[in-house]
Formats: sequence, structure tokens, C-alpha cells
Amino acid sequence: MIEADTRFRPHLEAVGDAFEFHLLGEQSSTPATFFSTTADVRSGASIHREISSAYAPGHVEELQMTAVTLDSLLLGGLGFDLIKLDTQGSELAILRGGSLLIRKAEFLLLEVSLLPLIFRAPSFEDVILGAKHLGFKLVDFCRSAL
Repeated sequence: MIEADTRFRPHLEAVGDAFEFHLLGEQSSTPATFFSTTADVRSGASIHREISSAYAPGHVEELQMTAVTLDSLLLGGLGFDLIKLDTQGSELAILRGGSLLIRKAEFLLLEVSLLPLIFRAPSFEDVILGAKHLGFKLVDFCRSAL
């Protein structure tokens, strides 16, 4: 598992599976601002700021990080049957930066909002078109309770 937010270290250690902390993006060695929150550990941190009370002034932390691509971390390694991305608006950038690895996967599971809940995040349509460009098609659509 790859996670960008180090606040989740205790939770990931409790699970016991292997994990690493990296900020994934479209290009390696790219500086990026990563928005985290002190209000709610379950709220989604990302390079795109969430439009919610958890990211209101006084709760938001802006961390300077350096992005790496999925391909640079895992290229040449084993392939995956399933790749899941839930990255609060940076899915399209990660698809582009991991295209060589992602194309080898049998399934791609994306969590993408239909509503504009994250500042400057790509639209649902743009993310789906990005996945289609890598050889995937939309086969299911799940509604989540807000």
C-alpha cells in the first residue's frame, strides 16, 4: 500500500500489511503542496484542498512534499490484478504517472466524486476518460451516502 498522509501510520501498522509513504503524482521530483487537516483524521488529505469544514481556516495544514510517479516506484516489479485509487482528486495525475504499471492490471477501482467537492480537482468525466485511455472501461457505478 502507498499512502501520502503520515497521520495514518498507527492505523497502517495495526493492519500489519506492508506500506510506504509517498505522494504520488504525474511526474517524479515535482514539488507539491499537500493539504492535511487537524480536524478529522478520516477526512481526505490531498494535493487538492477539500471543500469542507475539516479544511476551514485553523484546521488546514499545508505540507510541502515531493511527488513521485507510481511507475518510478514499482516499474519492473510485479504486476497487480487490482489497483485501487482513492486520492481525493489526484487520481488522473496518478493514472498518467503510473500508466505503464496500471495498463498491466486486470482491474482498476477508482473513487471519484461526481460533485465538485475538491478545489481544482479533475472532473469525473476527465478521470474516466483518463482510465479509458489506459484501456479500462466503466463497468459499475456505486452510490455512496454523504
